[in-house]
Formats: sequence, C-alpha cells, structure tokens
Amino acid sequence: MKIIKNSFIILIFISYFLIFGKPLTPELSFIPVFVEDLELERIGSDTSEDSFINFELNGKFGYLDGKGGILFSENILYGVAVDKSGFINYSRQNNVLVLRDRDGHYVNRVDLAGYPFFTQERRFILSYYNNGISEIDQEGNILWRKTFSSSVSSVSATDSLTFVGTVDGSVRILNLDGDILFLEDTRASRINIVYGGSISLNSKNLVTVTGIEPQLLSLWINTGNSYDVEATWTLNSELRRHAVTGFSDDGLFAYVEADEELLFIELKTKKMYSIPISGRLQHLSLKGDSGLVHILGLDQKGYYYIISELKGNILFNTRLSGDNVFLKKDGNRIIIGIGNSLIGYDMVSM
Repeated sequence: MKIIKNSFIILIFISYFLIFGKPLTPELSFIPVFVEDLELERIGSDTSEDSFINFELNGKFGYLDGKGGILFSENILYGVAVDKSGFINYSRQNNVLVLRDRDGHYVNRVDLAGYPFFTQERRFILSYYNNGISEIDQEGNILWRKTFSSSVSSVSATDSLTFVGTVDGSVRILNLDGDILFLEDTRASRINIVYGGSISLNSKNLVTVTGIEPQLLSLWINTGNSYDVEATWTLNSELRRHAVTGFSDDGLFAYVEADEELLFIELKTKKMYSIPISGRLQHLSLKGDSGLVHILGLDQKGYYYIISELKGNILFNTRLSGDNVFLKKDGNRIIIGIGNSLIGYDMVSM
C-alpha cells in the first residue's frame, strides 16, 4: 500500500507540472571583464587578438582591443564618424575632411565639405545643406555624389544598396555607383515626409515611417525590379522627429521607435510586438529570434538600460547615472561607458 500511495503522490506532482507548469524566465548573469579609465590615458595593449571595438564617450572616441585595452583615444572636435577600420574627426565648419586609420595615422584627404557617417563598412558624407550625399572608399577616394531637390531625412545601407528618404516623402534605393534603382513618392498623408527608414542587410525588405495625419509604418518587400508595400500600420501617436528603424541581425524582425514604445515586426507572420519605453532611444541591439533586445534610452530622469525578450518580458531594467553613457554589444560582450569609465561584461543566460 505504501508503494501505491507514493506512486500516486508522484503521479499527482507530474500531472501538476504537465498541466500548470510554465518555463522559467531566463536568468541573466553579468561577469565583469575589465574597467578602463579614459582619464588615465593608458594607451597600449599586450594582446594579439584581431578584435577591435570602437567607442564614443564623454567627448572622446577611440578603440578597445578584445580585452578592453585602449588602443587609441582622442578628443572629439565637433563630431566623429568611426568604424572598426578608421575614422574622420571633423570640426563644425570644414572644407576638407581627413581620413585616418584606427592608430590615428593619416590615410587621405577628402575634398568634400560636410558631415561624415560610417555604416556597414561603408562611408558616406552628408552635405552642409543636407540635400546631398557622397560615398568614399576605404582609402578616402570619392566614389559618387548625389544631390536631391529636398533635404535628406534618413539613410541606411547594405553592402551593395543605399536607402535614402527625404522630407518631401520620397523613398529611393541607389546602387554602388549612386544611380537610382527605385524611387517612390509616399503620398498617403496630409503632410508627406520620411521620418525614418532602413533596408535589411539581405536587401529583401524596407521599413519606413512616413507622413503626418496619418503617420504610417510600412513594410516593403523586394520584388526583383522594385519594392512594393507588403503591409501598413497606422501609428496611434505620431512622431514629429526622426524615428529610429532597423532590422535584427538575422533579418527576421524589423524594429521601429514609436512614441513611448518600441515596435517589433516578425517579417514572416507580420505579427507586431511592443516594448514600452520613455524618452528617446539611444541604442538598440537585436540579434534575432533567439536573442534578447538590449535598449539604451534617455528620458527626463536620465539614462536607462533594458534587456527584454521580443514579446515584452523585461528581464533587466536599471538606471545609469551620469550625463554621458555609452552602450555597445559585441557578441556576448557588453561595453558600458559612464563618465570616463568603460566597463566590459560578459553576459550569460541561465
């Protein structure tokens, strides 16, 4: 009888967990790896790793090696465009730009006036009047220039295509020669303007935020010769500023900064998920379906850092003190900059 009774109790426990049991929420563990103080100006590293992380913090920028050692650091003049291979540190008014490598060595003089920005290992320069864009190669040679009849409001690039949105509501796709492959005027609102837009790394999709009354979030798909709108949503609360947009690293999700929330679109099913935020988005990292969303935001209370699942289950939420905060995710390595300190963590999900 005792054996039967024990077996019955075990059966009840098994049935309970099968019927009512829920998977446990992942627990995150942060393992400190390094701390670097920019004020100490300790330049140099004894590592041979071919791993470089660029940073911008508290009026300085530079490069860290894989172990957190500072390889190069310099004060920002007015702005800086920087990637893993080099940078342009520029003043507010300039007639020429100087391209340098990550050691700070001179590479080339670029005879263009404007504001450079680097993305996807490509290098662009926006004109002073905001109505023209140029591309240079890794050596600083000018590849092409393009001038538009309206101001540029959003730019995104893959390794072969460039998306350009303008304040007259036009959406363009350019090739590597700067030729326009696709042009569409978004004329579905009372006021037509492109507030944000991005092209996916595989060039298959576009996501755009356009117009006022109504403001539309649109998902476009590559049809071979052009892009067609595949789905459109009307945003309940309209932004009157640039909207941050993008795609997950695996190309399965699009994300859009809306008013007081982040929207995530699963491209296959067109399902939309939302994570509440406040203030303005400063940085977002999203690997994809199996990954977590890392969010850095800034509101009236200061900076905050959120780690969340795509469906809105927030796993980590904290305030970061200081007037200058930097966040970058490189694999499992998280670099947080506060004040003059750069702190490296390795994140483990349990």
